[in-house]
Amino acid sequence: KYRVTGNPALGYQFPVPFLDARRAIRTVRANAAEWNVDPKKVGVMGFSAGGHLASLLTTRFADTFPEFEGKDAIDQQPVRPDFSLLIYPVITMETLTHGGSRNNLLGKTPTPEQIEKYSTEKAVTPETPPVFLVTTADDGVDCRNSLNFAIACKANKVPVSLHLFESGGHGYGLHGKGDLEEWPALLDHWLKTKGYEKR
Repeated sequence: KYRVTGNPALGYQFPVPFLDARRAIRTVRANAAEWNVDPKKVGVMGFSAGGHLASLLTTRFADTFPEFEGKDAIDQQPVRPDFSLLIYPVITMETLTHGGSRNNLLGKTPTPEQIEKYSTEKAVTPETPPVFLVTTADDGVDCRNSLNFAIACKANKVPVSLHLFESGGHGYGLHGKGDLEEWPALLDHWLKTKGYEKR
């Protein structure tokens, strides 16, 4: 769980969710021995707007927040995920964005600099970890979010597995219907092939 933006009653603003997600990665690594986790096989998974948060972790892990981080031993742990699972993610803050997600993240009048910085397809580099993407052609979050992220991965020689299904809409989670029923099995195969599943 992480604190979300877009609810005036709670008052959380970005980068609070990003800080929470970064802390989660570091907490897992800091407790890896006790929790019987391989600290070199720590991934991130996000769906929809959570997919945007996961894509931020995937691409902007080198960002620094000295006013919020570096206060204890956990914050000394690496924050770069070893792999990234993005399921019908919001990626861009530009024309193809999901308007509600962008408003929740950046407000109704984001600056051009904010739009550029948080369009994560523009932040992919050769250091980006391997990515697994799932989306559908009829998703309310335009599938070109995922396609453009995959293209950016390809351009930077980042291993990427993209699965575009004809239909299924949005919000199916792990329980898609029809052809979408197979996507968790595709993910399982990918994790095994990449060596990320614990044996």
